[in-house]
Amino acid sequence: MFFFFHLVTGIILGFLIADLLHDRRWIVPCVIGAVLPDIVDKPLNYILLPAVSGNGRFLFHNLVVFAILLVAGLLLWKYYRSPLVLALDTGILSHQILDSMWTEPVRWLYPLLGPYPAQAVQPPDYLFDLLLTDLYNPVEWVLIILCTCILLLYWQRGPLAAAAARHKKVFGMLLKCAGIMLWVSCGVVLAYGFLKISLTGLASGAEQDAFTVVVIALAAILMARWEAALKSARSVPEKPQPACESPVPSPAATGIERMEYLVRLTGKDPDRISFSSAREIAGAFPPAGDQNNRAGEYLTLALLGTIVAVAAAGGIVLLLSGKEIPAGMLALGAIAAGLLAGSLVMAGSTGPAP
Repeated sequence: MFFFFHLVTGIILGFLIADLLHDRRWIVPCVIGAVLPDIVDKPLNYILLPAVSGNGRFLFHNLVVFAILLVAGLLLWKYYRSPLVLALDTGILSHQILDSMWTEPVRWLYPLLGPYPAQAVQPPDYLFDLLLTDLYNPVEWVLIILCTCILLLYWQRGPLAAAAARHKKVFGMLLKCAGIMLWVSCGVVLAYGFLKISLTGLASGAEQDAFTVVVIALAAILMARWEAALKSARSVPEKPQPACESPVPSPAATGIERMEYLVRLTGKDPDRISFSSAREIAGAFPPAGDQNNRAGEYLTLALLGTIVAVAAAGGIVLLLSGKEIPAGMLALGAIAAGLLAGSLVMAGSTGPAP
């Protein structure tokens, strides 16, 4: 399996286990564990110790290492109630399963079954060739964008949770649609597997198709659990306006109306309240929901900027290696750049005048 598929699998497992156990501490270690074998073993085998194993599966692709970490994790949980190592080990096990390590029992159970089998040492740039293989896989680019979106949404989880509590129907419909799309994707992958058609244009087999279906199904189950939790959650009512208090001025209110509201609210002498400009008056009472709108704008700009940066970095790597840039990468970067430019223009045109 490819790097970002391992990463998405770790994200899904981390969120699902955290939802089942009501413990968010599982998320980050599980995600790290899902990609740790490739992050450590590939540079270790291809660059530092090429003569030891030679195929990028050495330390964290080993079931014995998993068992040692499992014992350490159980002890840490028993005495300190910390799931850190258990979550990390869960991600490592998911990586080993997706790589079908049981098909290489000598490597998987090393050193129980003897030394590693002899294998030709790969050239120093072999790791770079593996990176190029990932860049030419269109599914990997979809997963890169998905991981970026998940990261940004997790970063803004506080405002999103508050918005979901106030707009349960909308978010519930979004989760339901996401779940339906995931189940449909399961059917598509199964159909392509039966027809023996590769979705990526690269070599694949029945095992990888089955793993893909299982991961997508777990994501659909996670969407269903989030939807059920959202339905059972108590709605957060809007804060009622006190009867004796004047209504907050609308965004279209004039500076005088905002000034009068401030006087009534504070009970101070109007002569003691002064503003140097109408802009300062308006700034004293920003329109309702302005902060949420700004957060949404910043999130959109960050998402589009990240996509453009990732596409540009991938294109630079391919150009430096003398490879042709895939048309999909160019189209994705161009669309994201156009949307980013439009968003920046709109943000500048709606901002306050200097």
